[in-house]
Amino acid sequence: MVLVKDDCLVYTIDDEQIDQQTGESTDSEVSFGADLLDWGLPQPAVARAVERHETRLRETEDLQEKLAHTSELGASEAVKHLSNQSELGSSERGSNTALARPTDDRFKPLLKRLRRPKTSRDEGTGVESVSNPRPLAWDELGLSSRVLSALDSLGWMQPTPIQARAIPVALAGRDVLGSAVTGSGKTAAFLIPIIERLHEARRATGPRYPASIRVLIVLPTRELAVQCHSVLETLCERSAQYTAQGAKSASVRITERQEWMRLRSVLLVGGLALKAQELALRHQPDIIIGTPGRIIDHARNAPNFTLDDIEILVLDEADRLLQMGFMDELREIVRLCAANARYRQTMLFSATLDPGVEELAHFALATERVVTIHVDATFHLVATLAQEFLKLQTTEVVIDPAQDDRDTWTHANEVMQSERAAVLLALCSRSFTRRTMVFFARKRTVHLFRLIFDLVGLRAVELHGNLTQSQRLDALEGFRVGSNVDFLLCTDLAARGLDIHGVETVLNYELPGDLREYVHRVGRTARAGRHGRAVSLFQQANRKERHLLRQLRDQAKRHAPLADPLNPHEQVPILVERRLPASAVREWHERLLSMRSSIHEKLQHERVERELHRAEQLKSKADNLIVHEQEIYSRPARTWFQGKSARNRVTGHTRGTTPEHETRHRRQQKNGPIAKKYTNNRRMASRRVVTKRA
Repeated sequence: MVLVKDDCLVYTIDDEQIDQQTGESTDSEVSFGADLLDWGLPQPAVARAVERHETRLRETEDLQEKLAHTSELGASEAVKHLSNQSELGSSERGSNTALARPTDDRFKPLLKRLRRPKTSRDEGTGVESVSNPRPLAWDELGLSSRVLSALDSLGWMQPTPIQARAIPVALAGRDVLGSAVTGSGKTAAFLIPIIERLHEARRATGPRYPASIRVLIVLPTRELAVQCHSVLETLCERSAQYTAQGAKSASVRITERQEWMRLRSVLLVGGLALKAQELALRHQPDIIIGTPGRIIDHARNAPNFTLDDIEILVLDEADRLLQMGFMDELREIVRLCAANARYRQTMLFSATLDPGVEELAHFALATERVVTIHVDATFHLVATLAQEFLKLQTTEVVIDPAQDDRDTWTHANEVMQSERAAVLLALCSRSFTRRTMVFFARKRTVHLFRLIFDLVGLRAVELHGNLTQSQRLDALEGFRVGSNVDFLLCTDLAARGLDIHGVETVLNYELPGDLREYVHRVGRTARAGRHGRAVSLFQQANRKERHLLRQLRDQAKRHAPLADPLNPHEQVPILVERRLPASAVREWHERLLSMRSSIHEKLQHERVERELHRAEQLKSKADNLIVHEQEIYSRPARTWFQGKSARNRVTGHTRGTTPEHETRHRRQQKNGPIAKKYTNNRRMASRRVVTKRA
């Protein structure tokens, strides 16, 4: 609904649709639109946005017509251009590598399909970037019929912009520095050329293809690694089901030739058995997908496993890797892959290109052969995402999660008495009842609402760092299937890279601290061109949340309104205010107060179960130590590339912290540590013990 008052445009959504009948608005709505989102313009914002959008379309069409006569080269010229750019000299490429530089002979079957990516070189830095305004089809990217058949069977009709620009460059053997908005298909942008190059190498060598680990893909979290491994397995399985002649519908029996053409991969993540992973590594898989810590652990401690033969290195979600404090681990991984550095292809993909990512690219990528691919501006949101904001009426005390020292029951009691909890339950029970992800700042808040959702009959699962790896995978799989789960309650653990089909709504129980995390949270919906909705609860008195909303307002002014999927003739603005009737909020507030005793009993019962489980684990560990004492002590100690002090420093102060935590840590280093209670008493007690022993 659009309300106009004194030439100020305000967008509101009311669940009861009362204002559509009266046509009136309250002062709070007008102040929200004029002061916070600043829609007060000389002419309506929607008309201006439509005009800007039409102007951009006309300019794009004119540019395409001008480039149509000069930009396209012949296929043979394109292959020669790519080969010359990626040439490192035949002497530099050893004859023992299977993924040697692409030559004209190897690309002869692809000459009719391959097109030259249009690149431009920055004279100041010497870095090339790719721009291609014309959308391409899969058969124009130089892919084999086997891979084309697999893409067709998956229903991938057309490559996304990042895929259309990155795949030809990756096939040519160049290093890639790619940046694209979340949900744009970056995973397939590096998996497809990897599969294509490995297939080409196997065709060239035949059954005598040497077994070796040639590809390493590094991701920040276990869930992302599992998802990437699943996509890779699907692509390899589909490509193995079709013949090389391009049969698209009739599956054929896998022959002996197709069996040695099959690619093998291994998943290396924490939370899974080490011995099973070591056994899989002994068979020399083609591709390894994993997280930094487990990869380094196996590289240093697993027998007969090295990264000397790595020919393709992929660092995905690089900004998240750096935010989690994996810079030292990434340097170590690049060092372990240094044996093939002269001809190794490195691809680095990130949703944002901040200074940290540029520093990572400086030592991981080869400057003379890197191509930078920008698809979307930094921190931009997709145009198919509608953002809604619900302003809380009461003021709450904001507690930093790092400084939250409340016990479990005190935290639960304060949450259940807050207006925010009642508003969230009202939204989940009235407006967004299926395929919804809810993000929280604290793990124990996630668990608390999972208990509340169970009591009120809302089907939900939780996902956070306190769960085991099997529990995380079960929660993700249950929400993906969607038969018995409607809500996924999670922390920022699920905010990066997870591609869950059919997510309709993302709810932010608390707004994140910066724009980057907000972009990744809401990026779980409106993926691959689909429409989505993000709803956030906020306090107007919170300075950080106001700053984030102003940044989103500035972005919204640059986009045209969305077409309503239910009514194509109507347009939905990108930023709207959502309102709830006060009666619904009061009803849920009363229900929450009445459930406090039940929640308290459940929390007490879980605490007792945790203590019993911990006692059983200690007993089992002691029994194993008694029975297998000689075998346990005879095992070689596992090593790490860092010393204990350096590892504790990185783990305690960098990994998983926010910029505010890092600032506080630097202040403590400058002014000295903060004295803790009873510190002197403990020191005196320890001195007394030492004195008595002496």
